[in-house]
Amino acid sequence: HPFVGRAQRAALAVGAVLAVVIAGGAPVLAGVVNMSSPVPLMVLGLGVPVYLPMAVGRGVAQATHAFGRLGGSIAIEALARLIVTVAAVAVGLGATGAAIALVASFAAAWVPCARIRTAAVDAPPTAPNSTSVIAATVLLLAGQVVISNGDLWVVAAVLPDDAGVYAAVALIGRLVFIAAWSVVTVVFPSLVAGGHSAEDVADLRLLGRALVLTAAFGLVLTAGSAVFGEALIVAMVGDDYAAGATLLWPYALATTLFVCANLCAVADVAAGRLALPALVAVGSVAQTAVLVGGADAGVAWVVWAQVAVMAGLFGTTAGALVGRELAPAVGRLRSRYGRSGALRRA
Repeated sequence: HPFVGRAQRAALAVGAVLAVVIAGGAPVLAGVVNMSSPVPLMVLGLGVPVYLPMAVGRGVAQATHAFGRLGGSIAIEALARLIVTVAAVAVGLGATGAAIALVASFAAAWVPCARIRTAAVDAPPTAPNSTSVIAATVLLLAGQVVISNGDLWVVAAVLPDDAGVYAAVALIGRLVFIAAWSVVTVVFPSLVAGGHSAEDVADLRLLGRALVLTAAFGLVLTAGSAVFGEALIVAMVGDDYAAGATLLWPYALATTLFVCANLCAVADVAAGRLALPALVAVGSVAQTAVLVGGADAGVAWVVWAQVAVMAGLFGTTAGALVGRELAPAVGRLRSRYGRSGALRRA
């Protein structure tokens, strides 16, 4: 389909530009965050041209309701990341190995979505301009990448002695993201088909139900992490990382807030708007700045700082979405009651 082809080409082009910027600026950025080597950042930069087309492939899977392929892509990404990370750590690659694992997982996750038939991918009659959708998607994905991985970079650079325990917490805590994101995956095609206009009550109800379900799902997983955190960490990564058990539930809470903020932003992506994806991108910069500034206080501070930043991001995105969608209704009510009052006075 022409739209899919344009999206893939745009993803490759944007990914290539970002790869040059990130890889070229890696020595400077590594110096800013006190990393011992810029190589991990360079590897991650070179992985962006893989990540963005993979994300487009997942979008095609959503549009065609190929949820089996989409679920396979997500599962393969998690499995490939785990296997390559363990292997890289075993041979002593450290942070560079973790970066290689991320890139390898992106490439592996692309495979299930790369050969989906696109002939049936038709834009709905109310579909927004493709350029605006692509721009909104790139903003949201960029924010997701930084938020999802920036904390690991900061901890590895500032608190190297705690990086192993923190990575174990992050590895398990992100299962919340993978599980809760399934709601977003199912809802997004319906939002695109409806255009998510302010007058479309069905779309607003769908988004509201999805948000409640996502929050409830994440909070249940957070509560489970609080009760069974130590047993979960020991079972998955061993006794050496049991010290991270107390960090698991606040990390899961931060992840839940992050998913809810992304769900609000996805509504703007569906309509081709840039405002809420831009807020997520700004939130990623804010979180990185906060973590860089205070990470030396310890890993517990890093986790709770993310809870605070993600709560602020969710509150901002949800408030902006609700305010914008209620504005037309408030305007109509003011107009109606204004006219009624004028008639009574007459």
